[in-house]
Amino acid sequence: MKVSGSRGFTLIEAIAVIGVLVILLAAAVLLLRPTSYAASDNDSVRRLGLSALAQALQEYKLQQGVFPEGIPKEPTSIANSEGSFDLCPFLVPKHIYDIPLDPELGAAYTGTADKPQPTEQQCNKSGVHYVSGYTIRQVDGVITLSAITSQLQTLELSLSK
Repeated sequence: MKVSGSRGFTLIEAIAVIGVLVILLAAAVLLLRPTSYAASDNDSVRRLGLSALAQALQEYKLQQGVFPEGIPKEPTSIANSEGSFDLCPFLVPKHIYDIPLDPELGAAYTGTADKPQPTEQQCNKSGVHYVSGYTIRQVDGVITLSAITSQLQTLELSLSK
């Protein structure tokens, strides 16, 4: 018996509509939350930067028998500006190619702070200034490197004697 004028969707049509809705939902999630992915990527770069500094400091200690002299007790910016601690002369290029820079707070430049010119040159080149975006401190022989995450939390990595 043939029923004419019946309403409804076939199974294939229903599956096609559900598939399109799933694709649209996935696209909406990716487009509406890109900053959280970028923040996660930046925090991964920070972890890698701190790990690279820690490894270079360990290599320095293996060769010299001690960590670099003069690391302050209070958290201090790793940079080659006044009031900062400059790791570049101790580590670059023998233990690390260059001082890693925080993806948001770090910068390497030539010129002056008023008129900086971004550069890819190593921190040990003449006229190159850098601000890593990371901090360092040493208390009772324990060196702590730190960074501020995208969620404004402190990320720390410590090295002991």
